[in-house]
Amino acid sequence: MLHALLIRKLERLGLSPEKPPNATAWRALLKRVSSVYCSADEDRYLLERALDISSREMRTLNEALAHERDKLRDAVEALEGERDNLKSVITHAPVAVAMVDSQGRYVTQSRRWMACFGLMDRSLAGVPLLDSVPELAAKWKGALESALQGEVISSPEDEIITSSGESRFYRWAIQPWSAASGGQCAVIVAEQIDDLVHARESLRLFNERLRMLVNKRTRDLEEAKKKAEEANLAKSDFLANMSHELRTPMHGILSFARFGRRDWAQVEPEILGDFFEKIENAGERLLRLLNNLLDISKLEAGREDFHFVPADLRHVIDCAISEFGALLEERHIVVDFEEQLVSSARVDADKIGQVIRNLLSNAIKFSPDAGRVEIRAQETEGWIRVSVEDHGVGIQSDELESVFDKFFQAKRTRSGAGGTGLGLSISREIIDRHGGCIWAEQGSRAGARFVFRVPVIAPAAPKTRRIRPTRQPPPA
Repeated sequence: MLHALLIRKLERLGLSPEKPPNATAWRALLKRVSSVYCSADEDRYLLERALDISSREMRTLNEALAHERDKLRDAVEALEGERDNLKSVITHAPVAVAMVDSQGRYVTQSRRWMACFGLMDRSLAGVPLLDSVPELAAKWKGALESALQGEVISSPEDEIITSSGESRFYRWAIQPWSAASGGQCAVIVAEQIDDLVHARESLRLFNERLRMLVNKRTRDLEEAKKKAEEANLAKSDFLANMSHELRTPMHGILSFARFGRRDWAQVEPEILGDFFEKIENAGERLLRLLNNLLDISKLEAGREDFHFVPADLRHVIDCAISEFGALLEERHIVVDFEEQLVSSARVDADKIGQVIRNLLSNAIKFSPDAGRVEIRAQETEGWIRVSVEDHGVGIQSDELESVFDKFFQAKRTRSGAGGTGLGLSISREIIDRHGGCIWAEQGSRAGARFVFRVPVIAPAAPKTRRIRPTRQPPPA
């Protein structure tokens, strides 16, 4: 091909291989060849210069690219270090923390989070958060979607029911954050507050118990105040009655003593004897009153001696009834005594007799003329039960306990019958020392029924405890 090209060039100059060249043709040929060689030298020079410039620029560009590469590598290393530090901070955070991407999938999470929700043995990278903790899906799904839209969602207290049915309490917040790629992600922080909720509930229960205790204490104080006022009123009534009881026989003694001393020489012996009988009766009445005061004082102080010996309660009750024979006949009152006693009881017969006399005296005192008093005595399962019932004015239901208090008199009996209100207190102390109990009931038809029971076998030692009478009798 080069040979053919050369032939064509020679032919354009008027030369050919068959025809020898002339001088003009040779000059033209040499000029043309020189022109070609000069042009080739210039092109080669320019090309060499361009290559030299390109080499320098390439070296400069390579150096710039290497510098930028190093800077980019350092930036990537710094970014990876920060990411590792952030992951380390989140992993070791003292609270439950999880980071999720725009699809709600785990990016990283703290160990506390995994322990809190039972995920320690699971790999969570790329797992949807709500799939890993199904119990949170119902309450957190909407909150997580809102957070991924840029809202901050939080709850100071939220109850979560686990799959096992256990109730747990959490305080949580979901904070949106923007990833480097431009997507909207979220950070969830949760704290289990079971101890706080339980402590608050315990505090509430404590406050409730304290409130109930304060209310009870207030009621007790009000009741104590009421009882103190009643006791003060009873004391005033007692002092008034006591003054009357002391003054009446004392006036009788002094009056008839003056009459006898003044008129002893002028009055008939029968009248003088009547004066002495009235003085004796008044003195005995005064002595009984003083004995009652002394008895209640000694019983309460524990200085009264008891002598427990086998005794026939039938005989004790019969003796008490016979002592009131004259009064019963005078007021035409009938005493109906029925007993079912098998054995003797080991009691202090004198003290039990005093109790029966007190109860029988009250029954007669508050019974109408031509009335009826019923006495029942029976033995059951090692206990002897004695009841005395009248058909008088009776006792109000709210006073069935108070009638055994010292100085107390029932409202229905305060006017008319008199008395000091010590007999039932003495009776309670005596029965208490026997290891038994005594109480009052409303009668079957009207009036009142007083019941006491004592063990067939006396207590080993005198008891000083006090048993408050109850409205409902103990089991027979």
